[in-house]
Amino acid sequence: LAAGKIDAAKDFWKQARMAKQISVEEICLGGDIYLKENDQAGAIKQYRRAMFFNRHSPLGYTKLANLLKKTDVEHAALVLDTLRQLRPELKVEYQIADLY
Repeated sequence: LAAGKIDAAKDFWKQARMAKQISVEEICLGGDIYLKENDQAGAIKQYRRAMFFNRHSPLGYTKLANLLKKTDVEHAALVLDTLRQLRPELKVEYQIADLY
């Protein structure tokens, strides 16, 4: 995906989705693919799926907040604040401050 080979990334994502165990990384890869295709709604859906699938993994929260910071700073801060409440050991205060 980083090399711009979206079709190859989609193939890997399809293989990952067929695995028996779902992972936050696999779900976020789907969001990243949607983002590369300029489908923000699809990316948001995937990142929210990642947050729902594993509430304590910071990956979905940070990807969603980074996407939302351009259009809705308050919502992005709320997403990171939710992560801060679930995982107080993570220092997301810096990320929240960076949004503002």
